[in-house]
Amino acid sequence: MKVNIQERMLLNKIKNADEDIITNYALSNLYYSSLAYCDPDYIAASLLKINATSVSVYNVYSAQAFFAEFDTFSIVSFRGFSKMKEFKMLMRWWKKDFFDIQAHAGFVDNIQYILYQMLPDLQALPEKKRLIFTGHSMGGALAMLLAIAHRPTDICVFGCPKVASGEIFTNYYKSVNVLRFETKYDFATWMPPSFPFGYEHVGSVHSLGGMLRPIKTHKLENYLRYLL
Repeated sequence: MKVNIQERMLLNKIKNADEDIITNYALSNLYYSSLAYCDPDYIAASLLKINATSVSVYNVYSAQAFFAEFDTFSIVSFRGFSKMKEFKMLMRWWKKDFFDIQAHAGFVDNIQYILYQMLPDLQALPEKKRLIFTGHSMGGALAMLLAIAHRPTDICVFGCPKVASGEIFTNYYKSVNVLRFETKYDFATWMPPSFPFGYEHVGSVHSLGGMLRPIKTHKLENYLRYLL
């Protein structure tokens, strides 16, 4: 297990992912984003403890994510970078095919490890059930990409890099509630550069506090600090 960000304090503040108060909604998704970094058995046990009715954990090579269904919503959360060698994926700025768009090659390769394991779980959901994709860092980028393969109702990401660009790409998110949380000076949110690679963000951004040390301001723990 890599991270457990003040779990008891955070859970005490979470009301429900259906709450439309932005801070509570962000805190709940930050908890799920932090949980994605943990050991698969711990993930499953933690989700069942908070009344998930169904849980799947996907873990292949450098990709890890989980799907959890609750009575009123379902969620997919992706793990971000956990080792320095995985950080090299962020630097693979060239684009490759992902469904009908051109997207960040490193993130496309990463999501492909687990994509076809999780799609049956998503496709089995009731059509009108609220579905949230979340993640921190690379996990946020993978959450954004998953929306190309299966459209959610909501996306909530933290310190998320850019993943693609263009009209076809942005059209996928027109009917999705996309919230991006960024701490000040978080370098990951600036990458890959818009020029000359043509990358862009989508959705609404909520800026939080931050420090002048970009590596530290990107840490998931600092997102919690500025939300509490």
